[in-house]
Amino acid sequence: MEKAQQYTAGTGEGGFVLFNKETVPPAGTESRFHPYAKLLLAGGSPLAVTIGTADEFILPAGSALFLSPYVLYGTAPRDEPADSLSLNLGTFGADFTASPFWLGIRTLLENGKCGLLYQNADARLIYRTYRELNNSFSLKYLNKIILLASHLDKKMPECGLIDCRCRIKSGSLHFCQTVNEYINAHITRKGSVAEAAAKVHMSVSNFQQKFRQCFNESFHSYLLKQKIRVACNLLAGTSMTVAEIAEELDFNSPSHFTVIFKQHRRITPAAYRIEAQAQDYETAGGSVQTA
Repeated sequence: MEKAQQYTAGTGEGGFVLFNKETVPPAGTESRFHPYAKLLLAGGSPLAVTIGTADEFILPAGSALFLSPYVLYGTAPRDEPADSLSLNLGTFGADFTASPFWLGIRTLLENGKCGLLYQNADARLIYRTYRELNNSFSLKYLNKIILLASHLDKKMPECGLIDCRCRIKSGSLHFCQTVNEYINAHITRKGSVAEAAAKVHMSVSNFQQKFRQCFNESFHSYLLKQKIRVACNLLAGTSMTVAEIAEELDFNSPSHFTVIFKQHRRITPAAYRIEAQAQDYETAGGSVQTA
């Protein structure tokens, strides 16, 4: 059975694996956890941001803010939208994370819990890289993400915007990280709420309450959403059949997978594959395979 390519860029919300370019609406965003590293780009005007329970901080125009996964943040309304880049650095896999390069990234992720502000020339490279990326698969984009991560590490500010020891609840960070690791490990098999609760030494009822507080949905709903995300990647990037994908992601049957997929994406898996191939055709000028 053909497996998904490990190093895969996103194709919008459904296919996000390695990175995803997003727009922060002018109305701003409520404080929320995010399971990926995040770069917020202030753009042409200042952007007000809150991190954890700290007071509001104004990002200067032209600056960029790096946040580690699971840091609670929000943005205030302003006249224009802002850009952001989500980075799923855990996608690289065990071989990559065991390399010397990853030591610097681990330091970046640790310090990013306090919010790291990049300005002037350090920020300009971030903006340039952002403009060069598209939410589609390309080894070129993979290389740009690696270079961007290296730049963030080498140009890391000496101190963060806030004192994370006082402002961020480390227990919530540990909970989110542990649970998300469990979910990622169970994408291709059934995940158990009781088993996940045991990973963080909580009762099932307390775990479910904590999970909803952090992720704004139930454990089962979030797990299904991650399975559908991977399914989108398999449909767009491999020749696996719908039945093979259903089996790979541990759905009861191909028909069950199709029903769940349509509930989430409002389109059948087969139709999603055709649309994804059409997007690749427009981007690369290739031919669309509909068989």
